[in-house]
Order: sequence, then structure tokens, then C-alpha cells
Amino acid sequence: MLDLENRENDPNRLFHNRGGLLLVEEKERKAIKKDLPKVEKELMKYVSLYEEQHKKPFKIHGQPVSDVINSQWTLHKEHKEQEKTVKKFARDAV
Repeated sequence: MLDLENRENDPNRLFHNRGGLLLVEEKERKAIKKDLPKVEKELMKYVSLYEEQHKKPFKIHGQPVSDVINSQWTLHKEHKEQEKTVKKFARDAV
């Protein structure tokens, strides 16, 4: 998803669109938007199964998986807001 968003911000992709790359990119975006919540839900299901079987929390670098996922979403949203602010500041400065 992050790679797709980085490609989305590249203006050169609009001028070198041979072979329907924009259409392929849009299909990827839709598939990710559809599948990512399902993958997260399935991951949490397997984490809870692990925790039930082993009687201890499943952690990534000392943090529970749910906290890691939530922090990644928070960082992503903050990054998007920061990009919006930078673009608005640049637009207003001109």
C-alpha cells in the first residue's frame, strides 16, 4: 500500500503510461483496499489462537500485535496529514 501511494505521488507516471499502467495501478489499489482489512482480521484471529494455545501474549519487538498495527495506521495518517500540510503551505506561499 505504501509503495502504491509513493508511485501515486510521482508525476512522471502520467507521461510514461504505455500499456495501461494507470489501469493496473488502480486495480492494485482496489484490491489492496478490499483485502487489507480481511488480512488484518485473519492475522488477529491467528494471534488470538496463538495466545490461547501458549497462554502468553504474542508480541512484536515487545509490543502486542494490535498496538503495532494501530501505531502503523496512526503513523500513516500522520504522514498523509503532513504531506497535505506541506502541499498547502507550498501552494499558499506561491
